[in-house]
Amino acid sequence: MLTGNSSGPADSAGIVLAAPFYFVLALAVSFLLDFLKPTPLVAQPLPETVGYLIVGLSFVLLWLVDREFSACETSSSCRLGDSALIVSGPFRFSRNPGYLAMAVMLIGLALTTNSLWLIVMIAPGCYAVYRFCIRKEEAYLERKFGDNYRRYRNSVRRWF
Repeated sequence: MLTGNSSGPADSAGIVLAAPFYFVLALAVSFLLDFLKPTPLVAQPLPETVGYLIVGLSFVLLWLVDREFSACETSSSCRLGDSALIVSGPFRFSRNPGYLAMAVMLIGLALTTNSLWLIVMIAPGCYAVYRFCIRKEEAYLERKFGDNYRRYRNSVRRWF
């Protein structure tokens, strides 16, 4: 954890819609497409257990991310400023482990429901998160933490 300047209402990335919105939107669009034109992912579906296991692992990753935010006494809300740059726990391997967990969760749901449409919608969902959340967060973190963030960004991949 690296600390930075104090945070307040004006000290944020300026994100309007949080990343979960885009993942839920991708899920909703895939459900609509499945309703209009059901298209299985594979002819012989994998056992549902595989999908549930992947969903479960994504919840574990989300829990680990939340634990790091709590340990560093900073907020995971994109609307609040950050009091620390988190570089420990799952953030050692991904700059966006929470978003990665949400995308992996959709993969698990796609396997559980045997939905090709959900697999297809994950890419636009991830792009929307990148376009409307990650880019703003990265610019904010660079302004707030300067060289510390640049070193972190250069040593840890965005997704995995």
